[in-house]
Amino acid sequence: MEASDASGTGLMARDGKGWDWERVDAVDPKLRQCLPPIRGPDEAVGPLLSGIAATLGVPDDVVVAPGGGDNAMAALGIGAVDPGTVVMSLGTSGTLFGPSNELVEDPSGVICPFADATGQWLPLLCTINCAGALQQVRSSYGLDLDQALKAASAEPAGTEGVSFLPFFGGERTPNWPHATGTILGLRNGQMRPGLVLRAAMEGITFLLADGLEELRGRGLAPRELRLVGGAARSALWRQIIADVVQLPVLLPIEAEAAALGAVLQAAAVHEGSSVRGYVRRHAFEFEGDVVRPNPSLAKVYDEARARNRRYGRLLFEAS
Repeated sequence: MEASDASGTGLMARDGKGWDWERVDAVDPKLRQCLPPIRGPDEAVGPLLSGIAATLGVPDDVVVAPGGGDNAMAALGIGAVDPGTVVMSLGTSGTLFGPSNELVEDPSGVICPFADATGQWLPLLCTINCAGALQQVRSSYGLDLDQALKAASAEPAGTEGVSFLPFFGGERTPNWPHATGTILGLRNGQMRPGLVLRAAMEGITFLLADGLEELRGRGLAPRELRLVGGAARSALWRQIIADVVQLPVLLPIEAEAAALGAVLQAAAVHEGSSVRGYVRRHAFEFEGDVVRPNPSLAKVYDEARARNRRYGRLLFEAS
């Protein structure tokens, strides 16, 4: 096992170099004999087993790298190995994580203190509702993706005061398991598909922006966002994100970031290089230009985000 997966057990030592045996014993002393050593990020596990090598048709002296969790590998695959870059994943659920040279501990449990795949740390938080919530809205209007995004792009930032709380599956960040999807602030003529869809996109983005503030509060200082996940392909959503968080947004060309990260790790281990140094030397390509935030929309989005947060607390804080 390596550190990114080991850190997810809650049993890894705070220095990331082994198990915390006191914690292990608190669970069950017999667990000691079940836990494998934690491999270093640049350490080869060993050569490929001969039977597997024969099946794959490759030499049996091929070196096996330690691998890692999906987010740790994705961070490698988009070059996020130094503090200042935060990754936002727009999938069915939403995820935010970024490299840190220090262990980030959060007693509230909002931020998970994961290790990364370079020997450093990868504080991470998740939301339940992201692109899956957007799909709920789009399908309810019977629109395909292109139609939906075209309609949403014609609507104004801040959606005329309409607030969409996208909690179709409850929520974990914030911890509102009984929350529901809710639309507030509707007036005559505001059930337009594009307006409601954009309100949903903004509501999801506000949720992730609140998560970004949690990371900032624990010492991360993001200079840019790098997006992954299927929904990140939307140019409209990338611009909304840039305008809400007022940071540059980049979209890596390689959609399978975790797979590329695994390849980069394997190449580094084969070469005998540090994984972090190898990734730094790799030239990453991005789709189109960097998406720059529009400063004139900062106030509009700050007010809309505060409104969403206020509604959420009033409705779900004590539920």
